[in-house]
Parts: sequence; C-alpha cells; structure tokens
Amino acid sequence: MRKGEAVTVRSEGGKGVNCPIVDMESNKIWVRFPTNQVLEMDYNEKRKLYVGRMARLEFTVNPNET
Repeated sequence: MRKGEAVTVRSEGGKGVNCPIVDMESNKIWVRFPTNQVLEMDYNEKRKLYVGRMARLEFTVNPNET
C-alpha cells in the first residue's frame, strides 16, 4: 500500500467502496470517501486490518487485499 493508491473500505455489512489513501504513517492510514470525508484508520495487529470509526460505524481495510 502506498499514498494515492485506491483501497477497498468495507463497512460492517460487508459492502465495500474504493477510496484513495490520502496519507500514511507507521501504523495509520487516512482514506478519502467519495463524499470527500477523510477517515483515520489504525492498524489492529490482532485482526490484521486497518480499522476506523465514523458515526458509530466501523470501517475496515485489509492490507493484503489491495
């Protein structure tokens, strides 16, 4: 994964949307939704996923899926 690359962000229901990575840090990524909102996601070592929350919804990105 690298900055500018599109990743699939999935909601709790399993639906996914392609979003570009806006920025990256050691264990964090920021993705931009089609609505222009940016979500900060932290890497969860136990689940092996990036996880972020917005409006009580959990969103995930699988780094091995991109």
